[in-house]
Amino acid sequence: KAYHDADDDFVMPEDVKVCPVQLPNGRGGLTVTECFLLFVALHSGMQSPKKEFRELAFGMDVTKTRHDRVMLAAALIIDLYMRQRIAVNHWILGEGDTAAAYAVEVLSVRSMHHFLDKYCERVEEIFKDMRLPRGMTDAAIWKSLEQRGILKHRADAMERTCVCLKTTTAIYDLEDPQVLEEIKACYFNGALLLYDRDYDDKDGLTAYRLMFVTIMQELFRHAFESRDAFATVMRHRCPPFEAGEIQAPPALAHAGMVIRGIVDRAQRFGSQSNTVHLSAEAALYQEQVTDRLHDVFFASPAILQRFTSSKKGEMTRVEFVRNLQRSDAARELRYEGFPVEVVRSVVQELAERVFFEVDVNRDGTLSQEELHSAFQKKHAEATARQAALSKVSVAREFVK
Repeated sequence: KAYHDADDDFVMPEDVKVCPVQLPNGRGGLTVTECFLLFVALHSGMQSPKKEFRELAFGMDVTKTRHDRVMLAAALIIDLYMRQRIAVNHWILGEGDTAAAYAVEVLSVRSMHHFLDKYCERVEEIFKDMRLPRGMTDAAIWKSLEQRGILKHRADAMERTCVCLKTTTAIYDLEDPQVLEEIKACYFNGALLLYDRDYDDKDGLTAYRLMFVTIMQELFRHAFESRDAFATVMRHRCPPFEAGEIQAPPALAHAGMVIRGIVDRAQRFGSQSNTVHLSAEAALYQEQVTDRLHDVFFASPAILQRFTSSKKGEMTRVEFVRNLQRSDAARELRYEGFPVEVVRSVVQELAERVFFEVDVNRDGTLSQEELHSAFQKKHAEATARQAALSKVSVAREFVK
């Protein structure tokens, strides 16, 4: 909700908070997706072997032959996420700065009368494979860059990408170079907001400008053919410029973690190691969620009282599992960003495992003595582990 304060169900597509790079003469603002393709085109021109072409922009269909199609998919998902068109389901492990995105869902089908509409219709497919579905191209984005007067079409050229495949590359002039100066100003002012305590954010929008350039830098730091194109183009076109260490502003920290998770997912898919990596990732998440859940439950001072305050002398397995699922610790995990279905599954698995550990005489019920003894031991173990982790965290901060 950080991107809007109205009661509407989504942010307007040209809202200055999501399009802080505003074009003059009422031409609206630059989206993340448009900015991404703009820098891809300018960077491609700079790579031309012919010197006379290096100040031009080469616009190719990124979706067909380039690994950077995964970053284009990420840019589209980010644009829709910032406009509240979609929800990105995710969870955050420990004290990480990246939210692991595992699904998206459309929040509104209401038309924005914007080129993003057509991509929103199939965003779940885009997220699943981190590329545009068959039959969908980036033509609408290039068209928008032309219509806004940012690029001006000069000519088309045929390019052979392999023995039997040819693609058309559009050659553009950068019609409005001022847009790069606006991006540079966003970068400079955003850095001041981060590092200068006395900086005066007069219009209250610098945080959103910082977020925009942080997204661009993140996309190109993980890109493939256009790796570091953002910094390279800015150094060439808008000197002096040097990319620094910037990050999402505190007010948009959570959104920043989600966006970083989207980019991270795209990078994995683009490296073609996604299947193996995601399988290992799923196993790692399951293990880490279980460990986190274990410590949250048993380090809680209230957990012993809850499980030993039954009026009955014994507690069955079903009662034990139900108590665990309804505890404050389970709710705490959900608030931390773990998906509900993951918490429910892991809670049940952990509860049943603990139950059989505690049920020493294997009679299918837990006596007050068994409960008290087991939870005393588990509480001590979890508390000691959290204390050890806290010491490690403090040591790391000291080293930093």
